[in-house]
Amino acid sequence: VSVADGAEPSLRVGDERIGLGQGRRYEQRVAALLRRTFWLDCLVRTAGPHDAAVREADLLDRLPIDADALYDAAIADRLLAYREVDIDAVADTLPEWHLSMYVEPTYDGVRCLPFMLDDVPQLFTPRSSPLSDEDRLDSSLSAFYRSGVAAPDPVELRDADLGPSRYHGWLADGVAMDTFKTLPAAYENRSLYRGRADGPISVVAVLNDAEMREEHSRAADIYRRRAERLDIDIDVRESLTVDELASVIEQRHDLLHFVGHCEPSGLRCPDGTLSVSSVDRSRVQTFFLNACGSYEEGKALVRKGSVAGAVTFEKVLNSHAAKVGTMFARLVAHGYAIERALALARRRVIMGKDYAVVGDGTHVLTQTDSLAGTEAELSRDGDSFTLTHGMLSPSLAGGRAFINVDRDCPPVLIGNEWELEMDAAEVVEFLRRGEFPVVYRGDIHWCTELAEEFAAEMADR
Repeated sequence: VSVADGAEPSLRVGDERIGLGQGRRYEQRVAALLRRTFWLDCLVRTAGPHDAAVREADLLDRLPIDADALYDAAIADRLLAYREVDIDAVADTLPEWHLSMYVEPTYDGVRCLPFMLDDVPQLFTPRSSPLSDEDRLDSSLSAFYRSGVAAPDPVELRDADLGPSRYHGWLADGVAMDTFKTLPAAYENRSLYRGRADGPISVVAVLNDAEMREEHSRAADIYRRRAERLDIDIDVRESLTVDELASVIEQRHDLLHFVGHCEPSGLRCPDGTLSVSSVDRSRVQTFFLNACGSYEEGKALVRKGSVAGAVTFEKVLNSHAAKVGTMFARLVAHGYAIERALALARRRVIMGKDYAVVGDGTHVLTQTDSLAGTEAELSRDGDSFTLTHGMLSPSLAGGRAFINVDRDCPPVLIGNEWELEMDAAEVVEFLRRGEFPVVYRGDIHWCTELAEEFAAEMADR
């Protein structure tokens, strides 16, 4: 890319120059060029000798592309050829773009770019505005229905100008709705966990408020029962002192789940509050601070060594802690990116927008067997089911996804979906084959548990 003083930026490809516009138009043109080149290259790849065929390969028949010739062509030649293609004609059949990052043009923002570019994001400068009256009213009403427990001042949320993507990351001042709030430290910390694949996933659940003992006991029972079925090592701790909680944070764990309360001075303990900024270093890879207004303490965990985790903006209903937290832990343990795990888990509660991710929301625990979490939704009409199934991973864009069914289903580009009609017996067999969540009748269910429910229903007939 070349830019003369005051002139429009342009991309020089061989002897040609491609004008890129200025300001927001520049960002949109670069993003569109990236999307066009990336997806058309994925289709051309199917013309090669390495068995890379996907269902979307049929789109080549609708496009003026000589895939065989372009397969061995130089990058510059391919880009120029793709530039002439009307990709809008097939846009609805290609996956939605996986990741957009909104990065402040500062020194800290620039030094994070090499980490981000691994995931091929669209990049934009951050733009936001105050919340609309409707969103502000929704936020006020949700706060009104909370308990009266003291919590840190609510975070001032803003409405972001977002591009068309499944994930959105905000590396800028302020807090934007529907984005994960990342920090430079998240990317530096992430590199410390790359390549780690030894031993079970270590989860520590800290249940830390006497007033919530009933909820704590329920959460502990859920964790202990599930520990027998999951490939994770779970330690349930209760009523930790300030020093004990600091020690937990400074020890190596893959996931810390804290259920309790948060005050302006830190996470509440029986003998006071712990400000995460006071710990020596966080060796907790990911976390869920299911406590009232834990946003600032979550950011402190990332600055101290963590990669990413879930937090709350305001007060949250105590009764939701176990429901959201245990689903989040289970999803993270099965290879779901932090942002997607929280998006699914918070569907279980009414006030879902009070939960958000800080740090690198695209992060996946490196010890998991799968790096692309399955997405499944079931609808039912009598004894007939419609299964919508796909996989999504911000780090595997352009890869292929398969579905494990006894019928001919060619792989699709990651981010696209299959839709299959099944009877009850086929659904039960399919659900018993994996470990993933299923959206059914508006709620999240674990596939194996839903399979047994359907199987019992069939047996009773």
